[in-house]
Amino acid sequence: MTSIGTKIRISQAYLELARSYVGAIAHSETTDVSNPEQAELDNQATTSFAFAALSTIFSYMAIEAFVNYELFKIWQHARIAHDAIEKIQKTNASMPPVPVYDGFHKKYGHINDFTQLKNSDLVELKERIKVICEANGLPKIHETNSTLWNEFNDLLKETRHALVHPNPDDVVFAKTTQCVFSPDLYKKYPRIASDVIAYFYRAANVKVPDYLERNQLFIVSGIEIIYGSSKTSK
Repeated sequence: MTSIGTKIRISQAYLELARSYVGAIAHSETTDVSNPEQAELDNQATTSFAFAALSTIFSYMAIEAFVNYELFKIWQHARIAHDAIEKIQKTNASMPPVPVYDGFHKKYGHINDFTQLKNSDLVELKERIKVICEANGLPKIHETNSTLWNEFNDLLKETRHALVHPNPDDVVFAKTTQCVFSPDLYKKYPRIASDVIAYFYRAANVKVPDYLERNQLFIVSGIEIIYGSSKTSK
């Protein structure tokens, strides 16, 4: 996506943030608090939760940014191509049309605004993923890699939803914190995001961008903790 002459790679930015916050979690968990009182323990737990939540949310946002960009390209290309075909047929009716994203255009070509498109039957991110695969003639993730699809839907998507729409009931929130705090789970979230995005490249036999394997722009090397009897930074 562009902004005032610059190109901003949103999905890369979000994924690299998600990986960076995993490192921040480890630091906040090992911060030394001398003679901790309950309030200090609560502060440490809240800090760890914040970084784990950010890693989860940015992992999900990396997928959504990528999928929205791909959906926009398909929607825009389909409309432009079909308008061009109609103009050509008016001047040469014998020329056979070559449909571009024909099935997609028949269903969504009448929609004039991208926000309306996202709020149609594609309001769920998983449905946008399916329609992008279908429009590009790619195998659908849920049909070829059910493990990854289940991780995306049952782990990343559900945990992200619980974080964005928190339920203050102690029993319900305890389940959310269990997912967020478990190292095996929160470390999985950036990997799930990377694998979902990489799927589209691999399915199309295109080189997977390096940022999906490791951070290319930045790494958060430390975090400053300001609670407790003294400031601790790393």
